[in-house]
Amino acid sequence: MTVFLVPVYDARKVDVNFYDLVLNCEQLKCINREIPVGSCVVVAYTLNTWGNTLPINVSFNVKWVMVLGVPGN
Repeated sequence: MTVFLVPVYDARKVDVNFYDLVLNCEQLKCINREIPVGSCVVVAYTLNTWGNTLPINVSFNVKWVMVLGVPGN
C-alpha cells in the first residue's frame, strides 16, 4: 500500500480574504500534529470515477487540509 502525505495548513490566525487564502494556501505554515476532534477545517479533494457498469468505482483524493479553528480557541 502506498502512503501519501497530505499537507495540513494552519489558517487560524490569518486575517485575509478567504478566496485569496485558498488560492495561496501553500504559503501558510504546516501543522505536523493531530488535529483535535471538533475542529473547523476546509478539505480540498478531487473526485474520480471509473467503470461503465454498476457499481461504479469512486475515489476521493485529499489534496490538502486547512485548519480554520480548533475547540477552545
